[in-house]
Amino acid sequence: MESVKRASVDRLGNASLCRPPGFFRCISMWLVALALGEQLVFSRFDSVGAVDCPQLQESVKLLAANKVLESLRREPISLSAFNYTTLEFAQSTTNLILAKEMDNALREHSKSFLGSDDQCTAFLRRLLTANCFKTRPDDTYSWQQVVDRVPMLLSYHEREWLFEATAEEIDLEFRRNKIDLKTFESTKTAEEAVQLLFDKLTPVVEELMKKWPEEAIREISLKQCLAGVKPLLVGRMVFQHTGTKTVSEIFGPYLEPNWMDVPLAKPQNTLTSGSGIYGRLYQMQDEITAALSKKKIDFKSFLKYPSPQEAFQRLRGRIRRHVVQLREKWTPYERAAATEDGCVDVILATLDPAKVFTNTSDKTAHEIFGGYGEKKWEEVIPTPSGAVAVYNQVTQVCLSVSGAFCLALLFV
Repeated sequence: MESVKRASVDRLGNASLCRPPGFFRCISMWLVALALGEQLVFSRFDSVGAVDCPQLQESVKLLAANKVLESLRREPISLSAFNYTTLEFAQSTTNLILAKEMDNALREHSKSFLGSDDQCTAFLRRLLTANCFKTRPDDTYSWQQVVDRVPMLLSYHEREWLFEATAEEIDLEFRRNKIDLKTFESTKTAEEAVQLLFDKLTPVVEELMKKWPEEAIREISLKQCLAGVKPLLVGRMVFQHTGTKTVSEIFGPYLEPNWMDVPLAKPQNTLTSGSGIYGRLYQMQDEITAALSKKKIDFKSFLKYPSPQEAFQRLRGRIRRHVVQLREKWTPYERAAATEDGCVDVILATLDPAKVFTNTSDKTAHEIFGGYGEKKWEEVIPTPSGAVAVYNQVTQVCLSVSGAFCLALLFV
């Protein structure tokens, strides 16, 4: 029976006739290449014209795979490089290494096979053995986990949800007693800095992991949990910085984007006058205090919001309006030295609550803002408007009575 011919269009827009895959198609393509006097070179990244003959494909794959395995056994992948990263990062990085090694092997032999990078790395992962990795007893992940050979009790979605929930609890735990990055300036390497951070987080994380489902506790180690929550921590909630080194200088390649805007602060959460950015922040604090003292922010206005987090964000929005106006007067260098978010956080942390806040509700600051508020906001005593009126009436009555009593004494 005559084979059915199919028309296809290559990326240059030229129509060509292609037969169904098979042995004769492989032979015909080689003959065409020889007739043109060219060597047939294929690339994994360009499937146009690549041979999909199963027999030839298998031989090409095995040839390249042997080269890759030989290379990895000479220079194994160090699992220690993933000690402070997520499992997903470790797996994706390993896949990139495998894809690069395969590409080098194919180029060396001027051959290729039809397939995507994912197919290539999936094929290689099945062939990897322990001697393709450099392991240590304190590694966060095993080589089997990195190549996805360990049956998982939890899905990636469930792992991600656990890490997110744990990170939120950590943020709230350290909101009132932040970790000072100044203590990290004595570390000699970025690895030492991250390990010091993990040491500080460990007691809190151990307690939080006790609340996890049984299968999660069996599958995820403490070190894996620490590595999983690290990129999810909100820097402004966990850290304060009274030192001189930048955050990137401390953590180097392990720095998370969420930590870039850790606000500038002086010791004891106070600002002092002087030159430079601290002088600017001190001036901003004075100007905002003066503006708010004329019409204090009433905590009662935040009761209408459904959650403490939203209430706190609305309060930040009030402060932000003042910050935006004042930062317009700054130089570009000053604006680069202290971000808008950083200024808002510094001002919120250093304002005198007695001068800028009032509370005519029957709820405390902690009840309204939860763990997001500053501890010193508790100094603003709830005084419901009705209670204030009663207090004023009682005061007036007492003054009237005492005045009448004094007058009576004059005539005795």
